[in-house]
Amino acid sequence: MKHTIMTLTMVALVAAAFSAPLAGKDAKKSSRGFQETDVDKQTYEVGKNARLSLSNLNGGVTVTGWDKNEFEVIVTKRAGSRAQLDDANVQVDFNGDYLHIEVEYDFDNDGEEDETVTFDGDDLVDVDFEIRAPRHAEIRRIELVNGGLKISDLTGDVNAASVNGNVSGEELSGETHLSTVNGNVKLSSVTKHDEIELSSVNGSVTLYLPKNVNAKLTASTVHGDIRGDLGHGVTHAGSSMDAVLGTGGPRIELGTVNGDIRIRRAGSEKRDDSDDDSD
Repeated sequence: MKHTIMTLTMVALVAAAFSAPLAGKDAKKSSRGFQETDVDKQTYEVGKNARLSLSNLNGGVTVTGWDKNEFEVIVTKRAGSRAQLDDANVQVDFNGDYLHIEVEYDFDNDGEEDETVTFDGDDLVDVDFEIRAPRHAEIRRIELVNGGLKISDLTGDVNAASVNGNVSGEELSGETHLSTVNGNVKLSSVTKHDEIELSSVNGSVTLYLPKNVNAKLTASTVHGDIRGDLGHGVTHAGSSMDAVLGTGGPRIELGTVNGDIRIRRAGSEKRDDSDDDSD
């Protein structure tokens, strides 16, 4: 029978609550071999109100803005056998401006109704998406269960989440909401911004801000600490904070349960990445 992302997400969330966080999709890949691969590429011309939504159980997503008025979607499916590739069906609904993509999974193929879904790593198919989107496009919703997510170079609003995977954004200037359950969240190269909300349950949250940013900032963690050089002579160390940066402005909210929050100056991303590697 076929299962969509909503029912599978509930199962994955329950499993995550009673197990250790996953090491990530790359670690899962190394434990099982992919012998079969299918790659498909499609383009969709859109107008000024370009919008995208996507949901997927197993696989990562990269979305990058460009100056064309079209979505380019490259789908890569990987599995242990040719038959398993057919278990993942990419469903596309496109109406001229709105592109909706959803991956449906057929785990039994026996025609019988079986409400029990088991997550056997050897049976799951990886479905990765590499998407180029109009720079002004709105990401209405991206929902992943097992997979990392990277979004960059967009001026439209962004709303994206994963259950098991890191989530990152770069050069996003619209209203931005990024979240994960098991993983880290990072937003960098913020030159201008609308409302920003970054959250994790088991993982760190990192935000890079320009020196002269104007914003109202709230941050909190339960098991971790907050450190930041916020400019204007404002520094902070602790587990919660509220601050008005510059003259105030759009709301920025950062939160995690088990993890640290770091607020850094824009331009220090490469140095911080090398520091993290040495920790």
